[in-house]
Amino acid sequence: MSCNVKKTSLLVGLLGLFFIFFWYMQNAGYIWVRPINRDILLAMNGSLQGFSSLRAFAVYYTLLFLLFSSMRMEKETPTSIILQKSRTDLYTKGSFNILVSALLFAFIFSIVNLGMSCLFIGNEKMITNHFYTITLLNSIGLIFSIGGLAYWKKRLSIK
Repeated sequence: MSCNVKKTSLLVGLLGLFFIFFWYMQNAGYIWVRPINRDILLAMNGSLQGFSSLRAFAVYYTLLFLLFSSMRMEKETPTSIILQKSRTDLYTKGSFNILVSALLFAFIFSIVNLGMSCLFIGNEKMITNHFYTITLLNSIGLIFSIGGLAYWKKRLSIK
């Protein structure tokens, strides 16, 4: 149930590149408009097609997270299951790996959103719109939602 560090590093890098590309594609229509609209951060993150929209979370990020967490964890073979001290130990390690995957996913998502928004919009506008606080709360909600999703996926796969 442990994870390979090289594999995880590669997956984190690919996930970061995907988020950067996806952020740019979702917000290309907003970032090149001058002067910058007062509600641009809301439009970029809260619209139907925005980077942090409910549609993106429901469709894209859910599937991407399940793929990320499945690829990050080592496969459970009968031998690896038998070698565990107890079923509780196996369950604890699996839950810990799910939590780490959710933390990594939310951290990368938030860093890309903050970094790209700061690069194209500017720090002053982000501070006046309380974007840092909103992103922190969004990250916490993302950890709980995708962590719960992965937990139930894992729970349903236990026979």
